[in-house]
Amino acid sequence: MAKDKMKKKHEYPDNFKGYFGYAGMYTMATVATALVSSYLSVFLTDYSGIDSSWSTMIATLILLIGRIVDAVDDPIQGWIMDSAKVTAKGKYKKFQLLSIVLMGISLVGMYFLPGFVKSNRILVTVWMLFFYLIYDFGYSFDASVPLQQAMTLDENVRSTQHFWVRIASIVIGMAMSSFLSTYAKFKDMTGSVSTGFGLTTTVYVAIALLISLLGLSFIKESHQVVEENEEKEERITFGQIVRIFTENKAMQNVFLTLLVYGLIYPFMFAANVYYVKWTYFSSNGVVDDAAFGGFNMIMTIAVMMAMFISIFLTRPAIKKMGSVKLMIYTSYAKAVLGVVLVILHLVGILQKNVYLFVGIFCLMYFFQGFSTIPMGIVKTESIDYNEWTTGKKNGAIVVAGYKFLEKAQAALTSTATLGMLAAFHYGVDPVSGNLTADAMANFSLMQTGLIIVLALVPALMSVLTALIMKNYPIQGEVREKMYAELNEKRKSEQLS
Repeated sequence: MAKDKMKKKHEYPDNFKGYFGYAGMYTMATVATALVSSYLSVFLTDYSGIDSSWSTMIATLILLIGRIVDAVDDPIQGWIMDSAKVTAKGKYKKFQLLSIVLMGISLVGMYFLPGFVKSNRILVTVWMLFFYLIYDFGYSFDASVPLQQAMTLDENVRSTQHFWVRIASIVIGMAMSSFLSTYAKFKDMTGSVSTGFGLTTTVYVAIALLISLLGLSFIKESHQVVEENEEKEERITFGQIVRIFTENKAMQNVFLTLLVYGLIYPFMFAANVYYVKWTYFSSNGVVDDAAFGGFNMIMTIAVMMAMFISIFLTRPAIKKMGSVKLMIYTSYAKAVLGVVLVILHLVGILQKNVYLFVGIFCLMYFFQGFSTIPMGIVKTESIDYNEWTTGKKNGAIVVAGYKFLEKAQAALTSTATLGMLAAFHYGVDPVSGNLTADAMANFSLMQTGLIIVLALVPALMSVLTALIMKNYPIQGEVREKMYAELNEKRKSEQLS
């Protein structure tokens, strides 16, 4: 009996293949998110070699067009995935493969600009827009959430999956911390700022591609195959899509939470690189790339370690107080720290000590780390809620709403940062990489704008997150009833 229990405990997906597969297939998405959210804007303005008067316009243009396309494209891609036929390997796995490949191709295309392209304003704009839209399509075809919902209903297994995803993300983040120092070496080897950045991107993307494909090879969709093959579920209608967004109370709450919560990390990261680079590693507009690259690696590792510690503490914290209370308390803590950063900058203390900035910034990430696992769980639970109330999962369509929101937020934060920089005449010499004279004339105002973007805005968003999460519907008796009925449904499907 004891042996049977031990054997059952380690059955898929509650084993190495299940956890490595789910975490591993995220690698490309994690690297892509880091490159786009953290480096796209700074690449265009500082490293691409594009005329500084045009690079800001390109970034704003592709982000704006990308969001217009997303408004139509994301629901369509979600419908395509949910309406797809089930094969021997499941329903969503092929879309995850497509997502990984498209993101890899698009990243190399965006960050490896040929000389004849960047010398022509129209051509470089079309080039960047084309590969950015390829990235968008790839990101929208990410099927990790419906894959998880098809793999298991067990909350413990799901939380463990998210735990390993976050651990993998931290490891990847630490690897990404060497990005700028690696770029500096490639730049010295090639003698080109733009080519050095493109080569660095290609190396990181190639490694991410291999790990993602290996992880995906371990994924199985056993529950989805049984259900779809037996029931031959009819194609989803437009009316059903509308009902998903209007009647799924869990999704509505998660959507509202993500509306503000999803702005915290992008705003913190979008302006962080600019603030650290020009506040602590430049003198009269001349930047020390080697020193900045090395310190950026150390700072990224420190941030990742802060999140690493909080993720290990998250599961016992959830058991003690519940995921909702944990998110509320840690959101208020982030808000306080963000306000402290702003005050220290305004009184002139923060600019004099880079380690003070890093210490407080790492604490913000420490508390941010407590919310990553709960947010991943409630996204999947909103699909469970849809299945419970309507009898249909429609996981890809539910997630399509979240994907659109995430990409819109990334665009908003990048556009806000770039707009603020443009207002202060930000510009970088394409050859030397140093600030232009106009940018130096507005240096102090630029610093203040950056600290507001990376600290005060996340503080406000954290407070709103806490207030919205108080009304999350899947709690207490509702939660117990929902999962009791869903588990009975799954058992009856497997027996039939």
